[in-house]
Amino acid sequence: MWSWADGKLTSMGASVTGDATLTVPAGTFPCWRVLLSGSQIGDLAVYITKAAPFAIVRYEPTAIPMAFVLKRRDP
Repeated sequence: MWSWADGKLTSMGASVTGDATLTVPAGTFPCWRVLLSGSQIGDLAVYITKAAPFAIVRYEPTAIPMAFVLKRRDP
């Protein structure tokens, strides 16, 4: 993964830890919850759609109370 903090590539571990149906401004999506470990800011929870094109619907650092969500999905 590209690290914006130091401008380098960083190796991270990834594991599917569950699934969820998320509702965000772009709609409602069945997703896998993927936990990325090894980031400089701690673990990241990433929610990826179960259907192609496998978009990231939400991602959030697990140690910081903030999240980024999909606002719009163009065809």
